[in-house]
Amino acid sequence: MNPWPIPAALIVMGTLAPAADDAVARFRDLIVRHEPVYFLVDPGIGAEPVTAQFQISVAFALVAKPDATPQPGHGRVDGFYVAYSQTSFWDLESESKPFLDSSYRPEAFWHARLPGGLLGAESASLEPGFQHESNGKAGDDSRSLNSFFLRSPWTWLMGSALVLDAEPRILAYVGDLSDNPDIDRYRGHGEFIMRFGERDGWMARSRLRIGDEWDRGGLELALSHPLDTWTHGWAGGYLYMQTFVGWSESLATYDQEVEQPRILLGWAMTR
Repeated sequence: MNPWPIPAALIVMGTLAPAADDAVARFRDLIVRHEPVYFLVDPGIGAEPVTAQFQISVAFALVAKPDATPQPGHGRVDGFYVAYSQTSFWDLESESKPFLDSSYRPEAFWHARLPGGLLGAESASLEPGFQHESNGKAGDDSRSLNSFFLRSPWTWLMGSALVLDAEPRILAYVGDLSDNPDIDRYRGHGEFIMRFGERDGWMARSRLRIGDEWDRGGLELALSHPLDTWTHGWAGGYLYMQTFVGWSESLATYDQEVEQPRILLGWAMTR
């Protein structure tokens, strides 16, 4: 007989606690950075309304190579991933504070590491996948498209501080494009993303799209800096600034040009 009358439930909970902690840690290890996560505000100039733009994005490894070392840059290992990204444009000045537009982008892809040392890169990989993009609306306001893509993330380390990431991506539209039949003229069939800067300092990021006829396209530029280096650890995340020039800033306005580029400023969780 147990001389100490400890309830059986507490014994079971104590036994399962380490296993539960391991499961949580394992789940956390399967979540990786995808697109930047941020909340930005455009204060408005003159008659322009005060607006906000925010983005959430995360990738999760459904099937992953066990005990593999994550690759520099994105932290992924070989395996099958699902991801979700959302970019929303928000009117903060109007009475009802409406969302002007949102883009919802679920996707699935396979991450395969390429041999090390290619072109002097610290890491390189291929990611074939499928993405659906929609603005979640119906009727005449509906915009949606499906695409198969192949992207290739590369990372070069330059000394102990500088890093260069490059990610070319090509895609093929599939299915019904009646909502936006000429989107390839404005977005083309690919994009090129680049990041360059210091790990613990200023980092510049660009995303370039060129339409199929080379007379349309868009360029998104961002600049960021970690806040903890300025606040001695009191603040996390990054100071984040972003602007966009060209066509197709959002899915609903894919065939419209940004005539007056906005400068947005805010906070980012990832960059």
